[in-house]
Amino acid sequence: MVIQTGPGKLPSHRRKAQQNLFVLTGLLLLAVLLEKPLTGLPLRVESLAALAVATIAIIAVVRTSPRGIVSFSSLYVVVFSVFHFGFTAAVGVGLADLRDAYEVPVWFHHSSAPTAIWLTILGVLAYGIGASAMLVRQRDPARAPQDGPQIGNWLTRVGFVVIAACVLFWFGLLISKGLLLASYYEYRTQKEVPTEYVFLSLAWGLTMLAAGAPTRLRLWGFLIYSVHVLFAFPLGLRGEVLFPITAAMGVAAARGARVRTRTALLSIAVLLSLISMGKGVRDFGLGRLGSLQASANPIRGLVEMGMTLHPVCAAIEWIEGGDAPMYGATYWAPFDRALGRVAPSLGFVRLPAEEDPRVLNKVVQRRVGNVGFSVVAEAYYNLGPPGVALVMMLVGGLMGWMDTWPAMPVRGAIAGIVMYAQLYHVRNNFISIPSMIILGILVILLVVLAARLTSFEKVSEVQGARSALGAARGRHGRLTPRHARPGSGTSP
Repeated sequence: MVIQTGPGKLPSHRRKAQQNLFVLTGLLLLAVLLEKPLTGLPLRVESLAALAVATIAIIAVVRTSPRGIVSFSSLYVVVFSVFHFGFTAAVGVGLADLRDAYEVPVWFHHSSAPTAIWLTILGVLAYGIGASAMLVRQRDPARAPQDGPQIGNWLTRVGFVVIAACVLFWFGLLISKGLLLASYYEYRTQKEVPTEYVFLSLAWGLTMLAAGAPTRLRLWGFLIYSVHVLFAFPLGLRGEVLFPITAAMGVAAARGARVRTRTALLSIAVLLSLISMGKGVRDFGLGRLGSLQASANPIRGLVEMGMTLHPVCAAIEWIEGGDAPMYGATYWAPFDRALGRVAPSLGFVRLPAEEDPRVLNKVVQRRVGNVGFSVVAEAYYNLGPPGVALVMMLVGGLMGWMDTWPAMPVRGAIAGIVMYAQLYHVRNNFISIPSMIILGILVILLVVLAARLTSFEKVSEVQGARSALGAARGRHGRLTPRHARPGSGTSP
C-alpha cells in the first residue's frame, strides 16, 4: 500500500472520522465507568487490555488521517504509545517476567501502577477523539493560495546554515571536553556542555529543510544531520534525535513526499532494534564498543522506551501522599515566569527553578531522579483524570487540525515546530513548550520576511529595467527587432 500524501479522499476520511468518534467515545466512557474493575485486574491482564486499547486508537487515527501513518496526528499517537505503552505491552504479551527484578523495576509493583496504566488508556482514547473531531471538519486544501518559490528556497538555505553551524559547534564542544566517545552518564554530568539550545536549533533547522525547496543544498543538509545522528544516538540522546526526525517526517509528508506503510513500520522496528543495541553503548560509551555484547531485539528497545510510565506512577503517589493538585498552575508557569523576568515591577515574581514547585522537571529530579516526565503525569498532577482526558483531547485536536492545513512551505515549517514541541512534551514537562513554539514561529516569520524583501527588490529591479527600456524607446523611437535582417523589408 502506498500512501499518497497529497489531498486524499476527504469525504471518505470524514466518514471514518465520524466512526472513530463514536467508537473511541464509547471506549472512553467504558474505561471511566470500569475504573475500579480495570485497576483491580492482575497487572499482566490490565497491561494486555492497555495494549489492545492503544492498538485500536492508533489504527483509528491512522485510517482517518489524510496521509496515513506519516500524518502529524498518526506520528504523535505512535510516539506517545511507544513511550507510555511500550513496557506494559511487553508485560501484557508475556515478554517481561513480573518475577524478574532485572526486567521489571520496583516501581511497577507499587499500588500506583494500575492507576497509571488506566490513565494512559484515558489519554490515548481522548487523543484519538480530539484528532478525529478535527479531521471530521477537514476540507480539500488544494485550492488554498500557495507561497512563492522564494520562501521555499529561503527555508532551505536557512535550514542548511542552522544545521551545519549547530553540528559543527556540537562536535567541537564534545571534542574539546573529551566527550565524543563518552557514556550517557558522563555526558549528562558534564554541566559545562550547554547543548539544549543546540538541539532545539537543530530541530528548527531540520524542520525548515523538510519544508523548503527540494534542492541539492537540502540533501547536503540532511547528510550533515545524519553524521550528527551517528554519534548522538549511540550516546543515548534518543529524544533529541527521534523527535526532530519525526517532526521533519510529518512536514515532508505534508509537503508531498510519498511513504509506504510497510516502510514506515519497518523503520519503527529498525529504530527499536537500534535502541536495544545502543543500550550498552549508552551505558559505557562508544570508546568501549568493541567489548560490548549488543542485543538487536526490538522488544528490548520497546521496553526501554516505555519507562515513561514511571513518572506517571510518581505523580499519582505524590497526590496520594498529600500533595495538593496544581489546578493548572504548571501550565500558567511559563508565562508567569516570563513576566517575572521582563516585568517584575508589576508584581510578578520569578523564583529560581529549583525552588518553584511548578517546574516539574526539577521536582521529579529531586524526588525521583533523572527519569524524565510525562504529558499524562503533568495533566494528572494538575487536574486529576479529567485533566488527562482534557489535555490529551486538546493535543489530539491540535494534531488533527494541522493535518488539514494546505501543503505550503510556511505552514509546513510552523507545523513542524509545533509538532516537535508536542513530541518533546510527551516525556517532559510543559515549562519550556510555549517558548519553543513562540521562538520557532518568530524564526520562520523572519525567514518569510527576508524572502519577501528580496523578492520585492527583484520585482523593483525588473520594473526599473522596464521603465528604462520604455524611456529609451520614447527617445529613439522603435528599437530594431532582433529578427530583422538587412534587405528583409523591415524598417528600422
